[in-house]
Amino acid sequence: MQPAPLAWLGRQVKQLGLDVVTFTGYTWEELLSLARKDGAVKKLLEVSDYLVRRPFYFN
Repeated sequence: MQPAPLAWLGRQVKQLGLDVVTFTGYTWEELLSLARKDGAVKKLLEVSDYLVRRPFYFN
């Protein structure tokens, strides 16, 4: 998980007039909890236009 550099990248993308899609394996509740503890997670969520939340599966 690298929310700080991804939030920075998201801001750069937004300045180009593009949308930001964030794919995460966390649930919405887990993300809210993380955002309360880590401001970078909150910033990443704020810059995200679309949020895809799905569990990760490894084969």
